[in-house]
Amino acid sequence: MKRMGIVLIAVCLLLSGCAKKPTEETTAPTTAPVTAPPTLSRETARKNRMGAYREAVENFAYQHVFPDGSTAPVDSAFGSMEGNFFALDDVDGDGERELLISFTAGPMASQVLYICGYDEAAGAVTVRLTEFPAVSFYEGGYLEAQLSHNQGLAGDALWPYTLYQYQNGSYETVAFVDAWDKTLAEQDGSGQPFPADKDIDADGIVFLVTQDEVTQVLDGGDYEIWRASLLDPDEPIPVTYYSVTRDNIREAFRE
Repeated sequence: MKRMGIVLIAVCLLLSGCAKKPTEETTAPTTAPVTAPPTLSRETARKNRMGAYREAVENFAYQHVFPDGSTAPVDSAFGSMEGNFFALDDVDGDGERELLISFTAGPMASQVLYICGYDEAAGAVTVRLTEFPAVSFYEGGYLEAQLSHNQGLAGDALWPYTLYQYQNGSYETVAFVDAWDKTLAEQDGSGQPFPADKDIDADGIVFLVTQDEVTQVLDGGDYEIWRASLLDPDEPIPVTYYSVTRDNIREAFRE
């Protein structure tokens, strides 16, 4: 009996010890503070931009690759790479230079102008617009891009064009502008007669301004007022184009 009592006491002490075992504390996991990426100095950002632009021009010049990764249809029958051009100017008024690559040494249908910017966060060249190379830039981010052909009813009165404006990082279409010279046709392709009631100065020419899929027929004076309301002054921004040669690339990107 005495032996049994000792065993019982030992078991009780063991259970008592288990009951007094301290409870483990649960601590919330610590979260590392989020650190914003360092802001690049203006000079570093400029060097990164120009370095990316240079790479894009060299890819075009030596690999015949456009900024969007597509292949330039280079054909020696239409000339060498020297017949193509690039420019580095602030054409949209955002305070930074853009890269323009103009492919003109090819058939008319293949000629194209790439208007490029730079995405600082991604560290990459971005294509903002591609158009036929007959492009003029204006204050306020406006861009006039003429069609490659004038086969409508405008004649010598106007070369049809699309007017864009640079807004919020991209070019948005403002209007498409065409004209109708009555001496070329009394009716349009749909059989509609020349709108003589809109031809206030009776010179046989009206201007067709299409915005948001609605076309206004304007006399010459009203057309000039419309255009001046957007392009003031109506003078293109000067752009310096370089022929695509090794020496010009070196010169344009010289630090």
